[in-house]
Formats: sequence, C-alpha cells, structure tokens
Amino acid sequence: MTTIDFDKPVDRIEDVLFDVELQKLIAVPPSSSNSQNSIGKEIPKYKLVCKKESGQVISIVSNNYRLIPNKEALKMGIDVFKQLFPSFDEKELIPFRIIAPKTLSSVNIDLIHKDVNFNVWEQETWLPFIRITNSYNRTHALSFEVGFVKKLCSNGVLFNKKTMKLKYTHDKNKNINVMSDAKQIFSFSNLFGVKCNKLREFKIPHDDMFPLLCQILKISLKIPEKRPIHSKVKNLEKLKQFVSERIESYQENNELNAYTAFNVATDLVSHNDKYDVLPGYYFNVRSFFTRPTDWMESFSEEISENDFNLNEYLKPTLESLNDLKTLTGFKWN
Repeated sequence: MTTIDFDKPVDRIEDVLFDVELQKLIAVPPSSSNSQNSIGKEIPKYKLVCKKESGQVISIVSNNYRLIPNKEALKMGIDVFKQLFPSFDEKELIPFRIIAPKTLSSVNIDLIHKDVNFNVWEQETWLPFIRITNSYNRTHALSFEVGFVKKLCSNGVLFNKKTMKLKYTHDKNKNINVMSDAKQIFSFSNLFGVKCNKLREFKIPHDDMFPLLCQILKISLKIPEKRPIHSKVKNLEKLKQFVSERIESYQENNELNAYTAFNVATDLVSHNDKYDVLPGYYFNVRSFFTRPTDWMESFSEEISENDFNLNEYLKPTLESLNDLKTLTGFKWN
C-alpha cells in the first residue's frame, strides 16, 4: 500500500502537459511521395493534432474539433475544485495520479488536497478528488468528476452518477463554463460513509473472496474458443496471487468482510499500472474505477434483504470457475 505523498506531485505530470497544435492535413500522391518537389493537396475537412515542439502527429480530427490542451484542462479542473471547496488554498492542490497510454493521446489527472477529507470511522479516512479526463483523438470527452481516494493507500473510486460529473465534447460549437456548471455536483460523502459501514458489517468466507472479486471487477471467466486457454489461466493465476496478498493487507482482526473486498477491488483498479493484472484495463479506465462503487451500491441494498444468500449471489461466477477447474485444473480456492 502506498500512502499519498502531499509534498510533491507525481513524476508524470510534466509528461502530459506538452504543447499541442492543429496543423493542415496534406495528402501527397503515392507516386510523388519520394520527390522533394512533390505538391500535396490539403484535405479541408480534417486536421492533424501534433506536438508543437517535435511536430509528431498524435491524431487526425475533423475540422470542427476543439483542441483543448491538457494544460488548459488542468486549469479548468482546479477551477472546479475551487468552486466545490472554496475555503482551501488552490496552491496546495496536487496531482496524485496520472493514467495515460504510452501514446499520451488521452489522460486522466487526479487532483487532491490534503485538508479536504472525512472519516468513515476512526483511522479510516477518505478524501474527495477531482478527476480530469481529456484526449486528443476523441476517445474521451473533456470531463471533470468527483471520486474518493483512501488516504493511507491511495486507492481511488468513481461513481456512475450524472450529478458527480461534468462532461464536454471537443466541439467548436459547444460552450464550456466549468465555474457555473460545477454547481450541479453535490457532496456524496455522507452516503458513501453509510455504505462503507454497511459493507463492513457483512462477513465474507475466505474461499468466496476470489469469486466475489471476479464478480465485482467483471473479470471474464468465459472459456476462450480461438486463443489458447493457457494464457487465460496464467492471467487468472496472477490475479489470484495478487488478491491473496491484498486480502491480508485489508483484513480486520483476522476477519474478512464485504468492505475488505471493496478495498481489494479499489486497490487493484488504482494500481493496475504497477500490478498489470486486469485485462482490458486501458481500453476503459473509467469503467474499472466505477465497478467497485457500482457494486457497493447494489450489494449494500441486496444484503439488506432477509432472504439474501451469498452462495446464490455468487452462483454464476462459481459455476464458471468450476468449469475452468474441470477443464484446466485451475484452483481458485
């Protein structure tokens, strides 16, 4: 577990704040592409998004694309935080997590302030943060959303709630006014704390933890038809090992509960860049960050029902794991 270091921002912040610009898209006929005197033709409906210093092409976009540099998006994110928490010094905001592919064509920047926090219970402190999402290839709209991060281990979560998110398309004809729009975001901290306590009250047997984590994170247990199955089993073995190690870190008084599972899920999601155990993670980072809270909300309601049965709840996942065990010998318990 990694405690958030408030004395310095993450190292990668400068990597994603490079200058960008739009350039004309010039088509050169193949027959003249090797000629120094070749004359190309501009394609008027499209532009190139390029790194300003090197000229490296990042993507091709339509002519009505609104280029929003990550520097500008970061400034907007700071403005949203100021609107939500006006009594805190913006100079003490730090980026504590950067998530970006190697191409740097998109980015998630998480901003946090050490003094904006609340206690779920004694010694269990979560801090609200602002996630800024931006891209240079239309894969992600510009967005700002509120999540929560655990202070002692930097595990973070997001919510699938429209009231917790501002979203803007990269369109020249769309207005962006984050200072006004931020008013729609409300604090979710009280309800979040109630649900954490609800999960903590529900005990989970050790053998059910791995199936439950697979269910929370929507890990595909389907037996592949075309690619080799040993690759899938190898990935599941790696995930099982990490789950086993993380369980020991989060159990209380040698007991496991649903809050333990929530912590392990947020840990795996928040640190997958280091663990590399979640298949398809970079195709939809936000989806993974909302899976623990989606589960938290639904599970906390289901366990309130008198007829709730954990074995029935896990039945589809257990059946899939048993099928894998029969076919490959994969032991999950």
